[in-house]
Amino acid sequence: MAPFKNYIKIQALLLTPAYEAKNGDDNPFNGIDVGIFPPTLADIEAMGF
Repeated sequence: MAPFKNYIKIQALLLTPAYEAKNGDDNPFNGIDVGIFPPTLADIEAMGF
Protein backbone atom coordinates (compact mmCIF):
# COMPACT_ATOMS: atom_id res chain seq x y z
CA MET A 1 0.00 0.00 0.00
CA ALA A 2 1.48 3.35 -1.03
CA PRO A 3 1.52 6.21 1.49
CA PHE A 4 -0.76 9.15 0.84
CA LYS A 5 0.77 12.43 -0.34
CA ASN A 6 -1.67 15.27 0.27
CA TYR A 7 -1.32 18.93 -0.62
CA ILE A 8 -3.47 21.52 1.12
CA LYS A 9 -3.30 25.09 -0.15
CA ILE A 10 -4.06 27.93 2.24
CA GLN A 11 -6.49 30.39 0.70
CA ALA A 12 -5.68 33.11 3.23
CA LEU A 13 -8.01 35.94 3.93
CA LEU A 14 -6.86 38.55 6.42
CA LEU A 15 -8.23 37.01 9.59
CA THR A 16 -10.02 33.94 8.26
CA PRO A 17 -7.81 31.32 6.64
CA ALA A 18 -9.49 28.73 4.42
CA TYR A 19 -7.87 25.47 3.35
CA GLU A 20 -8.39 23.81 -0.03
CA ALA A 21 -7.27 20.24 -0.70
CA LYS A 22 -5.70 19.74 -4.13
CA ASN A 23 -6.29 16.37 -5.80
CA GLY A 24 -5.21 14.66 -9.01
CA ASP A 25 -3.30 16.85 -11.46
CA ASP A 26 -3.70 19.90 -9.18
CA ASN A 27 -1.65 18.14 -6.46
CA PRO A 28 2.07 18.92 -6.99
CA PHE A 29 2.94 15.64 -5.22
CA ASN A 30 0.85 13.56 -7.64
CA GLY A 31 2.94 10.80 -9.21
CA ILE A 32 5.85 11.04 -6.75
CA ASP A 33 6.82 7.66 -5.31
CA VAL A 34 8.42 8.01 -1.87
CA GLY A 35 8.77 4.26 -1.42
CA ILE A 36 8.78 3.11 2.19
CA PHE A 37 10.06 6.46 3.52
CA PRO A 38 7.13 8.90 3.56
CA PRO A 39 7.92 12.56 4.34
CA THR A 40 7.13 13.96 7.78
CA LEU A 41 5.47 17.28 8.43
CA ALA A 42 7.05 19.49 11.11
CA ASP A 43 6.20 22.93 12.47
CA ILE A 44 9.75 24.24 12.80
CA GLU A 45 8.77 27.83 13.61
CA ALA A 46 6.11 26.71 16.14
CA MET A 47 3.43 28.79 14.43
CA GLY A 48 0.81 26.04 14.60
CA PHE A 49 -0.59 23.84 11.87
